[in-house]
Amino acid sequence: RITEDTRTGALLAGLDINMQPADLPTLDRYLATLHSLQRGGLRINIHLGELFGAAFSRRVLSRIIPSRIGHGVLLLEDAETVRLIREHGICLDMCPVSNTRLDVWDWTRSSPAARAMHLGLPVTINSDDPLLFGAGLAPNLALAGLSPAQLDAARLAGSRYGYQR
Repeated sequence: RITEDTRTGALLAGLDINMQPADLPTLDRYLATLHSLQRGGLRINIHLGELFGAAFSRRVLSRIIPSRIGHGVLLLEDAETVRLIREHGICLDMCPVSNTRLDVWDWTRSSPAARAMHLGLPVTINSDDPLLFGAGLAPNLALAGLSPAQLDAARLAGSRYGYQR
């Protein structure tokens, strides 16, 4: 429907996809449409590397290459996934507060964002559902564990990988 209704399509700047392993057949069903939307300039963000590890993420990335990956903290230890992310210039949108509160990663101990930057990956720092986690952008930036230069790089990545149409 999006591809048929140009007025609706023109209103969209990006598409955010949340999924789990059981959703792969559904993703496969919509791949042709998603690829068409990407060719038309629509940016796609897929949440990976938060609740499921690198093996699942590689399965998704073998089907579609998003502009951005929501979270990505569990992907940094897998060299093949890091290579794919770097090769395709995918930005990791990291959310320190929600990752810590959900026990995905303890950002008080180490910074996945700093590690990702060290690996040459673009990173942004974000709030993840501020109403649910009770934290806007400022607490996420404070918990990110980034130097001022790294924070500037994250801000620049936000501009570069933003959803402008």
